[in-house]
Amino acid sequence: MSSQTRELANNNWKDIWAIALPSSVVYFTVNLVNLLAIKIVANLGSDAIAAITTGARFYNIFNAMLIGLSVGTIALVSQSRGSDNPLQSAKLFNTSLLISIGLGFGMTLFMLAFTPFLVGLFLLFKI
Repeated sequence: MSSQTRELANNNWKDIWAIALPSSVVYFTVNLVNLLAIKIVANLGSDAIAAITTGARFYNIFNAMLIGLSVGTIALVSQSRGSDNPLQSAKLFNTSLLISIGLGFGMTLFMLAFTPFLVGLFLLFKI
């Protein structure tokens, strides 16, 4: 392997870790919070633990939707920045931000409206 190839490979690893490390920390922290939530409610019984884990599953579903939006935004903004079009980049970012805010409010309203139904669906209470 030539020194130029080795240097390029080393720079790529630094770039990859610069991007990957923050998201890895976020996902680790989310899972840690989920485990701590289970620990906090463990003495309340199996119904409480079931409620926490079900809530975490819904969070993961909604989070996956927003991650998809984020990845798409990053790709499109990168393309527009690469073609030296900062106005298009700003438009894409602003559109993505509005969609994210709308999805956040929509998900919140969905959970507020359908929580009793979802609790019944998963049999998280005794009848």
